Amino acid sequence: MFKAILVVCLIANPDCFIIEDHLRLYPKKTDCQKRVFEMLQDFKMIVKPPYRDVIYYCKTGYEET
Repeated sequence: MFKAILVVCLIANPDCFIIEDHLRLYPKKTDCQKRVFEMLQDFKMIVKPPYRDVIYYCKTGYEET
């Protein structure tokens, strides 16, 4: 299972936002990648670009409980 994680760093700020999807885990990496893109679109509505870095992870090793 994959967990969607998004890291966004602003140009004007040395700190980065780390956003983890707590809604669900994804059985396929492609599903996780789609979710990360959705998360980025939502983030853009809250914190406007430009960004210094945008990094995503589809981290494995999680199990549904």
